[in-house]
Amino acid sequence: MRTSEAVFWENCSKGNNVLQFKSVSLQPKDITLPGKITLSWTAEAKHHLRGLMAKVQFHKKMYFWMEIPCPHFFNCEFTFCDWLDREPSCSFTPNSSINATKSFDYTMTKGLSFLTSGSYSAKLTLLSNGKVVGCVRVYFEITAS
Repeated sequence: MRTSEAVFWENCSKGNNVLQFKSVSLQPKDITLPGKITLSWTAEAKHHLRGLMAKVQFHKKMYFWMEIPCPHFFNCEFTFCDWLDREPSCSFTPNSSINATKSFDYTMTKGLSFLTSGSYSAKLTLLSNGKVVGCVRVYFEITAS
């Protein structure tokens, strides 16, 4: 498990996937809801990739990590290049990187009462033609107001 910008993260792909995450940053360090969250990352493509689909799973730590439903304000299945504000058919060439400065901001709104304070994780799985090509899991803390 790695730490960067006060968040824990790990490649959950056992090191053999085509897309490897090199850094992940989640801001602010102490997430308070409602509030603003910014996620940044850097990843490297080992082979040519095109038309990536993404799936996100959220978990909350109770006595064990339990999957929770996708929040209503977030689409948990999407075209990865749309998320990067690129054309849906965008591609990555071997040894190319997703720009280290690429990030997105999401302002959380009311209606988050199900997200109580605690430890959470989000797992992002990237697929090409139905095959997993990359995976990253981010661990973070939420303080609900």
